[in-house]
Amino acid sequence: MATRPADGLRPAYQDDHLEQELAEERTQRVPRVLDRDEETILDVDGAPAYSPVVYTTASTRHLAVRKGQQVVWYIFGVLETLLALRFLLFAVGANWSNPFFMFIAGVTSPFVAPFASLVETPRIGQSTLETGTIFAMIIYLLVAVGLSRLVELLLSRGDV
Repeated sequence: MATRPADGLRPAYQDDHLEQELAEERTQRVPRVLDRDEETILDVDGAPAYSPVVYTTASTRHLAVRKGQQVVWYIFGVLETLLALRFLLFAVGANWSNPFFMFIAGVTSPFVAPFASLVETPRIGQSTLETGTIFAMIIYLLVAVGLSRLVELLLSRGDV
């Protein structure tokens, strides 16, 4: 057999040998896989081999806890929004004779009254920085968190 030039490649007889081995591998027969013992594929009379799917729903008590908490957060969310509007309107020096301003100030006054004289309220021109409103917002947020936890504790059995 002829060999290839001496350029670092292997001789041609090795290539022929590799090709012959590859051809033998391609035509080699694989032993047949025999069937195992016959098994019952479907057993109509017996119990299923898997556990049935169980759908669980939230208990009524769990739903009551969540709804109670939603009510608490909704009420305090509305109150916090009104207090934030009051703070903003006072900070920008809104017109006292405007009906919207009068409505917001009238609705939120009972909620701000306990905190109004807590610290001094700074004024610059017509703008008023109502620190009492800020304190009211913080305190009412803490009350909302406390009430939400209280609702959870009272309506749950300890599994929430």
